[in-house]
Amino acid sequence: MADFTQEDLLALARAAQMTLPEEDVEHLTMRFNALMESLEVLDQYPLVGELALPALQHPFELPASRPAGSSPYVATESNSLSPTNPSPSWHT
Repeated sequence: MADFTQEDLLALARAAQMTLPEEDVEHLTMRFNALMESLEVLDQYPLVGELALPALQHPFELPASRPAGSSPYVATESNSLSPTNPSPSWHT
């Protein structure tokens, strides 16, 4: 794989509407190239036709806040039986 130049990285950043500080461009370019090189190992796996893992659906609304020290809320869209909801309100 060809190495990305600093100009290539700046073009990617502009496409993503990101601004990179000038003093960080050289370092970020080296890190980006190292990341791309490390991902090349995935090319050895036959992934053609494999389905990606499904992403969790984004909840329609998030809780405004939660008490300090409490565990995070589990955002779901249904009351279906699940490991996090073993007894939904409609289940008797």
